[in-house]
Amino acid sequence: IIRVQADLEAKYKKMLTSKQMQFKEIWNFNCNVVFSKNHPLAGKDKLCFNDLKEYSVLLHDDEYVPFISKEELRNRWGIGTTDFVFVFVGRIVKDKGINELVRSFVELKKFYNDIRLLLVGGFERELDPLAEDVEDKISKDSFIISVGCQSDVRPFLVMADVLAFPSYREGFPNVVMQAGAMGLPSIVTDINGCNEIIQDGVNGKIIPPKNEKALYEAMKWMYEHHKTKVKEMAQRARPIIVERY
Repeated sequence: IIRVQADLEAKYKKMLTSKQMQFKEIWNFNCNVVFSKNHPLAGKDKLCFNDLKEYSVLLHDDEYVPFISKEELRNRWGIGTTDFVFVFVGRIVKDKGINELVRSFVELKKFYNDIRLLLVGGFERELDPLAEDVEDKISKDSFIISVGCQSDVRPFLVMADVLAFPSYREGFPNVVMQAGAMGLPSIVTDINGCNEIIQDGVNGKIIPPKNEKALYEAMKWMYEHHKTKVKEMAQRARPIIVERY
């Protein structure tokens, strides 16, 4: 980790104010990070991935721009800083288990008012439509945030606490690997691919496909243990992906 020394700070500030500079968000944690001396993490001698997970960095050609915090990202989408967020990334269709996911979430929020469901992906109403009641819940429930298709899903993984991916069938699901690489534990179904990436009780939970009750119980367990065992899962999530993939 590289820190900006006092004599270099003016140089970086000048670069940032240059009208010729163009910066692009790349959301990359596998790089050297330049901190300003006033950054919240700058005083730490050693940093782990979970430190960096709280921030997302803007870089271009190894130049410096400030971090955007997880809190700011959540604020952009009306999510509280202490809310517990389940995220789904993929097509918003029946085959991905969205009917079960939305119904389980709606049932769970009857008991907990600090949970949110973040849906990242597009609908395919002609090919694989959702149940009418589910689509109605997505459109009307303020606890469910549907953001549509996104060219970069990493900011939404940064905002989340757990990936919920109750798909009926997959080849090898990139999103489960991506979530793990971002330090997220996952709830997945016992299908090919998902059950190879996730080890039940280690970096996530494995449930039967098309089982709304099992999904509800897994989501409930994640919420109720989010300060203890889920944090341990999160700490194991990225090392498992790095080691195996």
